[in-house]
Parts: sequence; C-alpha cells; structure tokens
Amino acid sequence: MAPKFLSKLKNVSILEIFVIAVFIVYLIFPIATPLFVAPYVESALGMIVLFCIVVFLFIYSNPILAVLFVFVAYELLRRSTKVITATPKVNNYVKYAQPNERIVDVEVQKQSVVVDQINANTALVSLDNQTTLEEVVVSQMAPIGKSEPTAYIASSFKPVATNIQGASLI
Repeated sequence: MAPKFLSKLKNVSILEIFVIAVFIVYLIFPIATPLFVAPYVESALGMIVLFCIVVFLFIYSNPILAVLFVFVAYELLRRSTKVITATPKVNNYVKYAQPNERIVDVEVQKQSVVVDQINANTALVSLDNQTTLEEVVVSQMAPIGKSEPTAYIASSFKPVATNIQGASLI
C-alpha cells in the first residue's frame, strides 16, 4: 500500500505541486471570493462547471489534487454565498431636479427617514391607547360578568346510578 502511494507522489508534476500549494493556501487563509465572481459560482452553471472540473481532475490528474479540489470547491461555494448575502442592496439612481425643485442631500433624506420613523412610533403608541372596534363589540355582546346568577330549579326527578365497583374504567 505504501509503495503505491509513494509512486503516485513521484509522478506529480511541478504544475500539480504548484496547484496543490495554491489550493492549500486558499483553504488555510480566509480569502474572500471577489464580488464579480460570486454570482457566477452560485449559479447552476457555475456548480456544473465545478462538478466537471472535479470529474476531469479525478480522471486526468493526481487523485490527491482531485480530492483537494473537492474541498476547494466546497469552500468556494460557501465563501461566495457569504459574499452574496453580505452585500447590501443599494438603489443607485440619479434624480433630476424639476424647474422649481431643489435636490435634497442623502444625509438630509436619512434624517427625514429617522424623523418619519419617530412620528410613526408615536402614532402607534397613541393607537395602542384607543379602544378598537373588536373591543367595543366584545364588551357589548359578551355576557361575562354581566349575566344574572344561575337559578336552580327544584324537580322531582332523581337520577339513579348503579354500583360500578369493580368495573373497568373503559
């Protein structure tokens, strides 16, 4: 078993040693996937390409390189997913001023959004103190706490129960 493994190491070319070294560096260090590459890796076509590369490496190159590429492909997929979800969605657009309109700075817009949120929060607090339609209907229709005490009627009927001692509970 050991001579076969050593014979495979002797057949490794300089290019394969260099690629193995690059793969090991990629796996050890947290190298982020570039933003322009991440969407292509995450797509279905990107995953098919990675799979084809794995198959090609298993067939035509050293198995050590192929197994190492499986780990590299997994890390590439994992790191590109982080890159895609970590990028904020920004709407870049240009606003042109109308003849009697002035363009508001982005910071002023952010401040107005904060003020609008504060106004919305105070409006919600004031709504919490108001009685809703459901509460009004329930207070009018529900007999809880407003009904008259239960009146018991005396009757000549006397229920008869048999002795169930020793019977099962079914």
